[in-house]
Amino acid sequence: MIHYDDENGLLHLTLSGRLTTEDYDRFEPAFERIRARHEGRMPMLVEITPEFDGWDVGALWRDMQMGVEYRNAFSRIAMVGAQDWLDWATRMADGLFPQAEMRYFEPGDIAAARAWARGAADMKE
Repeated sequence: MIHYDDENGLLHLTLSGRLTTEDYDRFEPAFERIRARHEGRMPMLVEITPEFDGWDVGALWRDMQMGVEYRNAFSRIAMVGAQDWLDWATRMADGLFPQAEMRYFEPGDIAAARAWARGAADMKE
């Protein structure tokens, strides 16, 4: 499941369970509406819950398509979650978001991740 929220210009995604094509069918139009309300590149916080179980094949394909289509849409991407998923996400996202600065945070560091994504330069490196 993809839960999403527009937190005053910060796109906050929470990923749980196994993502499906239907999740992307619901999320992509909502993302378009959120993006239309904001000028320029926006910050994003991606929270990977302990219940996250990856993507089915169709969802993985959609995720990669969206990554290519919106590769210049984000200024900063803060990833929060367990280390094994973060290592995998690093490899996957390296080429997808060339314009975005990315940082990874442990599950307990959600406040620091949110602040860093919004532009606080002095937050956790």
